[in-house]
Amino acid sequence: MAVTMQDIADMAGVSRPVVSAVLNGNSKLKVAPATRARIMDLVHKTGYTKNLSAYMLNGKSSRSIAVFINPDYLPIYRDLQYQLSLHLTACGYKVLQFPLITPKTEAEIMRDALQFGIDGIISVDCGNMVSQQELQKPMVTLMCDAFAVDAGIDHQYGGYTITRHLLEHGHRKICLIGPSLSAQTQKVAGFRSACEEFGVPLENSQLLDLTWNTGFAEQLERLIRHDGVTGFVASSDYIAVRLIGYLAGRGIKVPDDVAVTGYDGDMYACSGACRITTMRQPMTELARTGVEILMDKIKHERHEPLAEPVLLKASLHLGDSCGCGTPPEKTICWERVFATLEGAECLIKVPPPELTERYQHFNPETPGKTF
Repeated sequence: MAVTMQDIADMAGVSRPVVSAVLNGNSKLKVAPATRARIMDLVHKTGYTKNLSAYMLNGKSSRSIAVFINPDYLPIYRDLQYQLSLHLTACGYKVLQFPLITPKTEAEIMRDALQFGIDGIISVDCGNMVSQQELQKPMVTLMCDAFAVDAGIDHQYGGYTITRHLLEHGHRKICLIGPSLSAQTQKVAGFRSACEEFGVPLENSQLLDLTWNTGFAEQLERLIRHDGVTGFVASSDYIAVRLIGYLAGRGIKVPDDVAVTGYDGDMYACSGACRITTMRQPMTELARTGVEILMDKIKHERHEPLAEPVLLKASLHLGDSCGCGTPPEKTICWERVFATLEGAECLIKVPPPELTERYQHFNPETPGKTF
């Protein structure tokens, strides 16, 4: 049988309102530190959890936020998920994660989440098959090219910037390569804009879509051997890594023979022998922005998307794949494995002495020297 708040009160020798004040952060009722510690100890030992359904029926906040993320997400979304959890926790909310299996079930899953008494919703790169007004719950939509997005990345600027960088290297026959390019309209527009600015004719700025493309190998061969394409703008770092490996298997070296750039700023970009020049997406700033928008919607009980979405700009991150010849990295790994280059940016920091002691002398029984 589930432990109730009254059970905790009986075991602690206090009234139920005292337990409620401790668990809900009610500062109006003063509780002695020793009593507070005793109550929290009983909560941990008994595994007590709030009855969210009862809270919802009583019109109370559960202090929880539901986060929905497309299950087919990129590594950068894993870091975004991590950053969202950090920012929501800092605001005093619990985070409930809900994977979305298919766009068809998105609306149903979101409605099911309402039974947990959630205070708000964050949707990351989902199909938005249900409107915020329909749910009547404060909701923020991030990283989605569909309607009603609240905050995301300006991919047209990103596509323009990374293409411009290749053009500044002197490449005048270039190709944008990636899957489902018809759905990546902003990147394509940025690519076209940069080419037009540099006077590159349409026949010298090719698009190579990889989705269900059985003629990919022949098309790529023709672009390089016949058309003289010397620069490839990959739609993601993953595609850039795969392309570099594919070309290497056919005797084509990057960046000596052709230049390749990526997009996203995930750890694929620095995982190979040839580090990739890419556009680094600001996941930390996006998470902070999304949470701030949601907190404002909760405060003012607003259930509609922003009139104008907040679009953040990615930044150019130089590697070797474009021919820039950047300085070597100073580390292989640090405190944890990062999903993005944004996280790796702050790697070279002096760790606290207690962490240095813990990790460098973790197992003294292991043979060999620990430096």
